[in-house]
Amino acid sequence: MSDNAWENVVVESDVENFTKIRKGFGKQGDVAELLGLSGQVLLSQIENGVSGMDKRTYSLFLLLTGKHPSYRLVGRSNDGSVVDMSELVQEVPTNSGEVIKTLRKGILRNTGKSITQGRFASLLGLTDKGAISCFENGKTKPSKQNYTLMLLLADKHPHFFLTDRNEADGLLFSENMVESLSPISIEIKIISEQDKVLVITNATNAKQINAFLSKNDRRGYILVDNKKVQFESCDMWSSFPGEYENEYKSSFYIFTFNIEKRN
Repeated sequence: MSDNAWENVVVESDVENFTKIRKGFGKQGDVAELLGLSGQVLLSQIENGVSGMDKRTYSLFLLLTGKHPSYRLVGRSNDGSVVDMSELVQEVPTNSGEVIKTLRKGILRNTGKSITQGRFASLLGLTDKGAISCFENGKTKPSKQNYTLMLLLADKHPHFFLTDRNEADGLLFSENMVESLSPISIEIKIISEQDKVLVITNATNAKQINAFLSKNDRRGYILVDNKKVQFESCDMWSSFPGEYENEYKSSFYIFTFNIEKRN
């Protein structure tokens, strides 16, 4: 993997934007859990301006919610199994020094040589160029969020990989998703003011939809009120936004289709 592909994966944190997206996405406690944070209190402090937000955590949040300006997060599953977003943030292994060194050496420059420790630090948005040396020597350990980004940059995450948001712009959209989203078996709710379509279904249909999305770069058409609506991305979650908690059983799944905006 050439390091040129991963410019600007880590972006500067924007608490105001984080708060806006978080409120439309889910409860503070649920988001904190997905991001591998200690709990709701920390997010509350961040949103109230009491505590700052690490830009690596913010970047992971943008990837989780499909709001990253340059990259998209894609599940590795090719067998139609449901992608569990709670598996994104990975625990730092005991032998983290050797693991991190291997990850860095797997990211190649155009010359074919591994990127330097300083370059790895730069890609991760670390101002201390010696931080990677400390990680690799076992003197310090990275946060779970930092380690997760290392895995993504090295394309070694066990469940997800990154893709450029613009890579699929020239692809023809498949119409098979229309057949996958049968109105008999799947309830569709539209949140028009957010340019989204929520699709609520059971585990069996979730596997079929996920298989389609994996094969079609998570883009295609969705049938809403007997009309085809083009979507530019889709995220799958095994839990509901707060407003639907009492309406559906926990055994159901929710897909969020992001509708392609028209000028």
